[in-house]
Amino acid sequence: SSGAVYGGKYEEPVNENTAAMIDINNLDTADWYAIAKLYAEVKHRSLSDLSIVDVRVFNYFSHTQNMDARFLITDIVRAIKNKEVLYTGPDDIVRDFITPPDFYNLIQAIINFKSINIALDCYTKYPISKFELLSKLKDKFGLYYKISKRIEIIDAAKTKINYFSTNKLAKSMGYIPSKTSIDGLIIEINLIDEKYE
Repeated sequence: SSGAVYGGKYEEPVNENTAAMIDINNLDTADWYAIAKLYAEVKHRSLSDLSIVDVRVFNYFSHTQNMDARFLITDIVRAIKNKEVLYTGPDDIVRDFITPPDFYNLIQAIINFKSINIALDCYTKYPISKFELLSKLKDKFGLYYKISKRIEIIDAAKTKINYFSTNKLAKSMGYIPSKTSIDGLIIEINLIDEKYE
């Protein structure tokens, strides 16, 4: 599944009490994906005699993904690897980037758990704000960035200020994240092949 299943603007991170928010009488094209995910989850919950776990992914990053995609993190990686200036808008956002080791840990915890029909939110030890992320990557990789009010943000999650979950239900199934967002990102950025070097 996806964190998009909740709909809404993510002015606050979602939690175990967050209701899905879809303005059904004023649908936007951005709602279509959320509705498709919601439909799938509802169908799975209706099959309560089957063991089905929907994993809601909010922010995932791996060194193997397409670095030409237009998301904040891939824009950052290209700027680092190409030694270019990253231009970004003045608005701060918060993301919780799960990376392959913790995603694997989550899936393994689900596999090892008893038969269950449920949806779980992905999370790491701790999310990170955009400006904290930029500062850390400047220190670690020499990222050079400039803030501009005229930047057009292409990221589909641009209006989602706090696109992450504080719902730690997966803990009850044995999932314990080993990394914070920044720890995982640094490891993955270090693993990116040298095509940008």
